[in-house]
Amino acid sequence: MNAIELQGIQVNMGRKPILKGIDLTIEQGDFMTFLGPSGCGKTTLLRTIAGLQKADGGTIVLNGKEVANGETAYHMDPAKRGLSLVFQSYALWPHMSVYENVAFGLQVRRQSKAEIREKVTAALTKVRIADLAERYPGELSGGQQQRVAIARAIVTEPEVLLLDEPLSNLDARLRVEMRAELKRLHRELGATIIYVTHDQQEALTLSTRIAVFFEGEIVQLDRPQTLYQRPATLQVADFFGNGGMDTNHLPAELIAADGGRIYLSSPVCSFPLEGITLTETMPVILTIKPEHIQLHRSYAPQSVPCVVEAVFPAGAETLVKLMTDGSELSARVLGDAEYSCGETVYITLNPEHMNLYNRDSGILLDRVRPSVPAREMIRA
Repeated sequence: MNAIELQGIQVNMGRKPILKGIDLTIEQGDFMTFLGPSGCGKTTLLRTIAGLQKADGGTIVLNGKEVANGETAYHMDPAKRGLSLVFQSYALWPHMSVYENVAFGLQVRRQSKAEIREKVTAALTKVRIADLAERYPGELSGGQQQRVAIARAIVTEPEVLLLDEPLSNLDARLRVEMRAELKRLHRELGATIIYVTHDQQEALTLSTRIAVFFEGEIVQLDRPQTLYQRPATLQVADFFGNGGMDTNHLPAELIAADGGRIYLSSPVCSFPLEGITLTETMPVILTIKPEHIQLHRSYAPQSVPCVVEAVFPAGAETLVKLMTDGSELSARVLGDAEYSCGETVYITLNPEHMNLYNRDSGILLDRVRPSVPAREMIRA
């Protein structure tokens, strides 16, 4: 049975559509991440699933039971949906101890003191803060407070756990630590988790599937590796960039030649393709990620000369900005690579890691499939 089924979910703020007919199925045990820029509708959808926001259209089914119907105005009380929500702000009671914060939901359900003690202890143990049970939120670090919020959410054994940007207030070290904890909890609990974030790295690290949002719509739904390697549009490819360094765009053309052969022509390479049918020349955008560009100090077979424009050391890796024939490229080199601005270097590209997009629509055409081995590539 699917954990959650959404059909045609619409939410409006006045006359402005916030969610534009969302269709989505989330399977039991999924770690589903809603990813997108601020204001794209991802948190609104999470709140609609939780029942904190009413849908203006569409239906929500949780574990086979309809909980919302925009057409009939049916709206099940949030407390009856079997969900738990972890907020970005933690939302802990400052005058209650850690134990009391976690126990609160069980007390509302009028469970016995013995049962509450057993469940709270188990929840605190799962998030590894059992020794902090008697402390108060003001005595805890941000990471510890987040663990309390998660313990409070899982103590009621919800069918679905909703997390709204739970790590955004933590520093970089704690975010990495909490990602590992969330991954472990998902594995141990076997729960269905819906996670909202604007952080691409979090989404790629944690998720079994990712839904990418733009302007109230899901523009791509896929496994993390597929999303990273084959973005469905240039918009998605750009969003997975890192300060403009993670996706190289090159103007190119698909050229129809005699005998039905198709050639890719770009500022850095030209070679015949297979698997594409074309009757006339088509302008395209060729993309390749920096980690798939190899730098050489001296000429290598089929390499292209470039001039180093800028160097960005980043500890475990170095990002290098390059210029060739008027086209700017970014390359990522492992370790502390020493390059100087103005230096001439040579690059080779693996066509198996290139994607082609329609230049007008920005939609993915295909993964590049050269009809000759990469070693036979020639420069345009």
